[in-house]
Amino acid sequence: MSSTMISRPASSVPAERRAPSDVSYVLGAPVMTADLGHAVDAAWNFGVKAPPPPARVREARAVLPVLQDRLAAPTSPAVIRAWLMGVATACNNPPAEGDFLARLASVVEASSDLPECVWTVDNRRAFIRAGGSKFFWPGAGEVDEFLRGKLNELTRQREGLLRVATFGQSQAAAPEPAGVKPASVVERDAILAKFRGDFAQAMEPVREAAARPAGKMRVEPRPLSAGHLAKLRDENPLVQAARSMTAELDEEKRAREDW
Repeated sequence: MSSTMISRPASSVPAERRAPSDVSYVLGAPVMTADLGHAVDAAWNFGVKAPPPPARVREARAVLPVLQDRLAAPTSPAVIRAWLMGVATACNNPPAEGDFLARLASVVEASSDLPECVWTVDNRRAFIRAGGSKFFWPGAGEVDEFLRGKLNELTRQREGLLRVATFGQSQAAAPEPAGVKPASVVERDAILAKFRGDFAQAMEPVREAAARPAGKMRVEPRPLSAGHLAKLRDENPLVQAARSMTAELDEEKRAREDW
């Protein structure tokens, strides 16, 4: 377990002015001193063999509830979308706008139970670097496997902090690791249900077109300019639905931040 996992500071840029792929406001592991980091590593790997210095115990007791709260905070499709948009710009075969929505839905389905604290800029950077020069658009399973590994690191860090913070106390007095709060689970499930419904509605024209028998069509070749391609993309009902859904998710995210 690494003891150098330090979270990035919360973004000071207002939500309405952030780039679509900005997840700098997502906080990962809380900051701790190097001494406590080494003590947490040792506590996880070997247990606490001797009484830790009082200052280290105090720091562990201050950091532990922060990490527990972050591990208990669920993510949302809006955060997952922002995280994946940064991946899309870095891979060798970024998906088209309509295809991105379908791929986003598969990642939401597989990984929406992961806490928000793993969807950080640092973890995205590590994920991209792990792909090297042949980094192609990942499957939902690859994203899930990588981020669950990061979650395991945070879970081990929490256990090490708990051992340091509760050294010498009875087991009954030790604080229990926090889980996802019921109200947050309900909120997340409601968001995902709306996301799936909007996605199904957006895909309906595509399904109807695929079900119609193919007829003979005469195609007149013509050069396509960048402006004409942009116009065709803007008129695509699936692209319009995806943009509308993105705007609604951003609005829900801003409403929760303001609350």
